[in-house]
Amino acid sequence: MSYYTCLSRSTTASGTIIMQGFDPSIITRGCSGYLRQEFREHEILNDITRLRYESLLPSHIEGSTRNSIIRQYQQWKGKHYIPNQVDIALHWSSKDPLEMPVMTDSQWQLIDKSRKKFSAQLPPPITAYIPAKGTKTLNLKRKSNETKPVLSKRRQNTSIQIDNSPTGFIWDNQNYSCPYDSLFTILYNLWLENPIDWTEMFNNINHYTETLANGFTQVQEETLSLEEARNIVRDLLHQDHSIMFPKGKNSASVGELATILFKDERLNGRSEIYCENCDYIKSDYANNVGYCFDLTLQAITSTSQWTLSPTLTEHDQCPECLETLVHSIKFDELPKLLILEYPFTNIRTSHKIKVKAENNSGILGLRGTVYHGDNHFTSRFISSNGTIWYHDGITTGRQCTEERNLCMTNSEYFIRCKEKDFVFAVYA
Repeated sequence: MSYYTCLSRSTTASGTIIMQGFDPSIITRGCSGYLRQEFREHEILNDITRLRYESLLPSHIEGSTRNSIIRQYQQWKGKHYIPNQVDIALHWSSKDPLEMPVMTDSQWQLIDKSRKKFSAQLPPPITAYIPAKGTKTLNLKRKSNETKPVLSKRRQNTSIQIDNSPTGFIWDNQNYSCPYDSLFTILYNLWLENPIDWTEMFNNINHYTETLANGFTQVQEETLSLEEARNIVRDLLHQDHSIMFPKGKNSASVGELATILFKDERLNGRSEIYCENCDYIKSDYANNVGYCFDLTLQAITSTSQWTLSPTLTEHDQCPECLETLVHSIKFDELPKLLILEYPFTNIRTSHKIKVKAENNSGILGLRGTVYHGDNHFTSRFISSNGTIWYHDGITTGRQCTEERNLCMTNSEYFIRCKEKDFVFAVYA
């Protein structure tokens, strides 16, 4: 979006000069599933507004929220109807539908703050508004109040796992923390399995992960709570990227969090696009490739098919021989962790992936998945014995709830989690 903002100040391509580093793929690879869904819904709402202004909108279309009024519109026009003004890049079809699932919301209730004691019980939920699949919306739904943990003078050991459950982060209802809670719950429980090795890795990536590992260590030493460790890293991110990682009742993107968090400051690998048929090299644009990858546009069927070798097909053709260009990503050393992001795709989530480095290769196992829906993030953590645990900072808080074992699941299991959609997988 920052690229778009800068380029929109110009009126012609010939009158534009781009100085210093510029990655063309940022603005040529297409928008994410979240953003495409948002644009599609805007087009429907735009057509509804036009029809209402021209007195052509039927009286039965009277929804007061985005979700309800778009569903009424689809019932009238049909789910596959596309207004004339919609750009072809946003068109939907039976294979790529514009889905608006019916979900529930809670009634609004004014709380009398003057009363010292009050019941926070809300009325039963009624059918109302939810954000559409993949949509990032304003906070139209109030999240349930969560009591913040009270720290005694003597620090409680926040790493104690009740009933052998992995430890989770408690949601902050003043400064919405669900993106951090969902990812950090996976990372903390991975770190607990081998604190020495994971601390060394985190220290070598960047100052964010180094601070996170230091916080985990202090949690183990009972000098810091998990939420305090989370907030220290969050404050650093907010200080450096205040718009991307806001405070208050505004949610950040967990995908952007993972990308920034695992952007390696070292020259740890090589990424280039080139032609295997001739010597043409399109771009040798990265020597620090990070550990988070967007697979949305990759021509693959599963994550196990995605290997760090020259097999990732680009849509571009070689200008010299017209062969299809390939994308090569190689690490100098075998990574201990990779995050693969592919929301709203048909890519299957494999239990294991084979990763190649310069001189060796290794197997990484699926250790966590993150989900988004209704302006909230949750996650699943997979322990070393294959047990799958669900975490939601609001409902499960410090604990995680056991679901099943990894050996009893297939790829379909990871597509959805409690009415929320898959965002990315963590392999380690």
